Amino acid sequence: MLRFPNIPDPSVPQGRDEKDNLQVREWGTKPPFDFTPLPYWKLAERLGIWDFRGGVKVAGRGFVLFRGAGSRLERVLADFMLDLYTSQHDYVELSPPLLADQESLTCTGHFPCWQQGVYCCKDDRLFLIPSAEVPLTNLHRDQILDAQSLPLSYVACTACFRRPEGSWGRENRQEVRFHQFRKVELIEFVAPESSSAQLDQVVADVEESLQLLELPYRVVLDCVGQLSFASAKAYGVEVWMAASGSYLRVCSCRNYTDFQARRGNIRFRHREKNPEFVHTLGASGPALPRLMAAIIENCQTATGEILIPKILQRYMNDASVKSPKSNAETQRKNKRHN
Repeated sequence: MLRFPNIPDPSVPQGRDEKDNLQVREWGTKPPFDFTPLPYWKLAERLGIWDFRGGVKVAGRGFVLFRGAGSRLERVLADFMLDLYTSQHDYVELSPPLLADQESLTCTGHFPCWQQGVYCCKDDRLFLIPSAEVPLTNLHRDQILDAQSLPLSYVACTACFRRPEGSWGRENRQEVRFHQFRKVELIEFVAPESSSAQLDQVVADVEESLQLLELPYRVVLDCVGQLSFASAKAYGVEVWMAASGSYLRVCSCRNYTDFQARRGNIRFRHREKNPEFVHTLGASGPALPRLMAAIIENCQTATGEILIPKILQRYMNDASVKSPKSNAETQRKNKRHN
């Protein structure tokens, strides 16, 4: 029974792959360029903010090292989204463990079917988390919640770990797929009758972050063949990538209904009625490397700079990311001026 997936919601369209997903809406204007925009990895390496060779040297192919302004951009993106979700939408921020036991991964539906995709610490019988969804969902495992406390909304930004599937090549680079990355995760525990409406609200919360970053995107409803093992319904939020002329998924917003709650025995009690299983929702809000790649491609200039979105400039204390040579020249000019 643990290998039987969740049952798709009747509103989910039929289909096998991403071509069968249903586009719901688009937002924003795709940036016009009077030059050929560079893919994120070429521009990032040229600016010295993504170090692919450094990541390979330390841990092998599929790992990346952010450097200087790249490392700072990753950090401020996390700060921006955590500030947005906690101050504007009442999510409670948590800092969970990065390791979880087998029972926790079984609760969220990662085990037993996806066990080969998780890094294992065999001596301790613990696993590196594939996302913060695992510890946040298991926070209320084997509990009966008060109905008055629902919905419970949590947010966390953690490192995520995914074991390699096959060789790491050009396709993984285009999809910004790494074995270790940071991601903001949104998790909600809701009453069954409100889970559908709450899923729409979670999608809107994620959309707001992209709108503030002024990144054009679209929202799609995933078809049956694209649903994850535990999902009953899912929306994908995909950002426009200027160099490839295509969309890149940066977030999936999923309604797990009572699938995870049954596996983890997470229930709620409404007055004197018997306990019922809650519904759980999850969303990546969004994955930081993919968001960084979208900013690099969509906000590049003909001179090879990256214009920082206005909402982030107060975090970065700068309006653009320039080449190391340009930064050095600016520092020399300022020094002479002073």
